[in-house]
Amino acid sequence: MRRIIFSFVVMLLACLTVSAQELDAKYATSLLKPGAKAPEFSLPSITDGEKVSLSACLAAGDYVILDFWASWCGDCRREIPAMKSLVEKYKGYNLKVIGISYDTDADAWRKCVEQNQMDWLHCCELKKWHRGTTTDEPYGISWVPSFYLIAPDGTVVLGTVEMPRLDAAVADAVKAGKMKKK
Repeated sequence: MRRIIFSFVVMLLACLTVSAQELDAKYATSLLKPGAKAPEFSLPSITDGEKVSLSACLAAGDYVILDFWASWCGDCRREIPAMKSLVEKYKGYNLKVIGISYDTDADAWRKCVEQNQMDWLHCCELKKWHRGTTTDEPYGISWVPSFYLIAPDGTVVLGTVEMPRLDAAVADAVKAGKMKKK
């Protein structure tokens, strides 16, 4: 019986891996390609009265991760622990994370960020994606979560819907000496 269960778990994990690759092949095709200039934005912060802009983060010479997500999205919520782990692993490096939410309910958005201790920059227009947001079209967002790694010069290093690919791209930038401890 244990062998049957083990075999089933192995097959299930294999299917999940294929699914992630299929997701990237299907939904990452509309994302900006490496070398493209990342579009500027200035969006309302989770802290009332403040704005979050790409240019302000890049001005400090930081790499920037853009995490397009929503609190109502099950896939997005499943990726929160992985993003928290990435943020913790590269704490002290010239790396900033900006969560760009497609929530329409401010309370649900804030509650999700607070309950999950998502300790990075957050912004939201309180508009659903594909409903006239500032970022979905310019960034080619057709799936959430979607992630970008942006170099300090404002160019796209990677656009993906797979968290492991994002993590690998950050690790590569560190290995290459491009991303450094401050």
